[in-house]
Amino acid sequence: MTIKPDLPTTGNRINPSAEIIAKALAYARGVSRDPDFRPFPLKQRAAICYPNQLYLGVKDIGRVGCLVGWHSSEERDFALNKRGLEHLFSAQQQGKIIVGVVALTANWSDVINVAPVQTVIDELQHHSPRNGPYGPYWWVDKDFDFAAQSAQTTHTAAAEDWF
Repeated sequence: MTIKPDLPTTGNRINPSAEIIAKALAYARGVSRDPDFRPFPLKQRAAICYPNQLYLGVKDIGRVGCLVGWHSSEERDFALNKRGLEHLFSAQQQGKIIVGVVALTANWSDVINVAPVQTVIDELQHHSPRNGPYGPYWWVDKDFDFAAQSAQTTHTAAAEDWF
């Protein structure tokens, strides 16, 4: 199962340079504290990527999109919403943003790791997403590697009960 959306017939695939990607990753490390990054309104977030959050930052390299996945202090892995990844990737491919970045955070504020959306999609596209109340999602570890289920430390509920 692939999660890459079909490219528009009239558009070109956007491939940011390594320099642009490096800058975007550096900017995304400060996504929760940088006033240039604004969160999507709650209504849009609910329809696109909940329980993750999408941010848009206008920087010197252009518009940077950032999907933020988080975990609380009791969890080790992160849930990434399939629709959120598709939305971010599609925005990059359509040229709405210069680059899409996925950030993993602890309690929304402490960024643990960042990666280009293309890298995350490449890692996850060969794994079936889980189904949850907010739609399909994947568990990933701090290095964006697929995790079959969350490695919870103090919760005893099944991963399906959380998302």
